[in-house]
Amino acid sequence: MLVTSIDFSPDGSLLAVAGFHEVLLWKADGSELVARLVGLSDRVQKIAFSPDGKRLAVAGGRPSQMGEIQIWDVEKRKLLLSAPHGFDTLYGVSWSPDGKLVAFGCPDNALRAIEAETGKEVLQQASHNDWVLDTVFTKDGSKLVSVGRDMSTKLTEVATQRFIGNITSITPA
Repeated sequence: MLVTSIDFSPDGSLLAVAGFHEVLLWKADGSELVARLVGLSDRVQKIAFSPDGKRLAVAGGRPSQMGEIQIWDVEKRKLLLSAPHGFDTLYGVSWSPDGKLVAFGCPDNALRAIEAETGKEVLQQASHNDWVLDTVFTKDGSKLVSVGRDMSTKLTEVATQRFIGNITSITPA
């Protein structure tokens, strides 16, 4: 089995492991499989617990067919949201610090963010020249950092969707 992503719950009690068609939830010490979360996506590329640990975001899809973001209720083991995006596998899912937004990368060179409750797209920024492979919000949630297969790191302002610039080792401040 190829493992593409793992994440510990914020309280340290669970370990989520990406698998084929599913996410496995283990006790953090590996002693017991707690649950299998099975969604539509053949490939699960990235998983991330919400800041409060109550939800799990999953980025994946079926290559050349569909991209999907899943939001799971961890305690109930219930799929809360399945949001399709594009026609290929999605990558790099991350949560905003307040748990309201989920960002992810797309193979159409775009960085996107959706509302975690509704799946409504609230940000689309296409400043990369190749697939966006990972995302992370700044500590205050006002900006998103994305990295791409084009070997670039970009900074985007969330509220305005404005591309701020490339991040390099010589970026001031």
